[in-house]
Amino acid sequence: MKQKGKERDTFLENLTHTLGGPDSNATSFPVDKLCESCPALKLRTVGEYRALNRPIQSSWPKRAGLALNGLLESDDGVCVQLLAQAEQRLLVAQANVESPAYVSLLQAGPPCFILTDLDGDVQAFAPFLAHANAHGVPVLATHVKSAQVASCVSLALAQGRAPSIAVHGGLVVYGGLGLLLVGKSGSGKSDSILDLVMAGHALVADDVVRLHRDPLGRVVGNPDAVIARHMDVRGVGILNMETLVGPAAVLDAHSVDLVIYLQEYAANSWQQFDKLDKVSVLGVDLPLLHLPSQGGRNQVSLITMALRSYIHKSRAGRDGQDNLSDRLDGLLAQPE
Repeated sequence: MKQKGKERDTFLENLTHTLGGPDSNATSFPVDKLCESCPALKLRTVGEYRALNRPIQSSWPKRAGLALNGLLESDDGVCVQLLAQAEQRLLVAQANVESPAYVSLLQAGPPCFILTDLDGDVQAFAPFLAHANAHGVPVLATHVKSAQVASCVSLALAQGRAPSIAVHGGLVVYGGLGLLLVGKSGSGKSDSILDLVMAGHALVADDVVRLHRDPLGRVVGNPDAVIARHMDVRGVGILNMETLVGPAAVLDAHSVDLVIYLQEYAANSWQQFDKLDKVSVLGVDLPLLHLPSQGGRNQVSLITMALRSYIHKSRAGRDGQDNLSDRLDGLLAQPE
């Protein structure tokens, strides 16, 4: 028993490491990647400083008004600074006299400034652009209003900086639940996913699943961009599931609600295929279900019944084995 307990702990530790573990760090996100992630803003560089490789270390952009009024905060040097029309008027006045608040904001070294709601030229900002260039801070401009810029930038940063990892497996949506199927090569992941898709469930990703943690703390999976909507079916080839099955058969993204580990059944294995474990995926604890994978078995039926048992136990706190044990205990307790 102790040996099996050690095998279980080692397995879960290795799987946690494979799935991103509890210590995944935020992804580096430079300014040029922000420009690519927000095409609707049509961000353009203005001024002389055009090096856009500065890292953005906060997912929340800030209006620069408070800092320009002397209320510089500790995170002003790591946040994207938005300059709406009110800040622009203040900026022009302070740049001409190089006020202490203005100089302090430049010295804080934010990743970049964004001039919003700007349709005309930038001649009025010439002193500011020269000062920003001297401090190595790029300045971007857009015609879009500040509220929309803040929304787009914060969403792009939250998604782009989120801890992420690519895993070998598949993600399919079954009855609103995102099932991440993992296991060793040849364990039947793709075959199981194909069976589920043909049974009417939606494919998110096959072979490679890109996982990230969203701003709500959920683990979300996306397909690799190169093979999105496709499956590599052994013996048949690479198939476009959207074309062959229909648009409803594919999704671009979905949360991961349950991890299913497929492996060959072994009578002396420590795995209990009727019990739930937990595994940390990008720092989020998710339920882990072990399922045996054997040729000739109907994997859809097996996964369906395992899911029903999981849902029932999640709601009731008990499963069929608990109820059967209670009934047997009751029968054994009856006098002969």
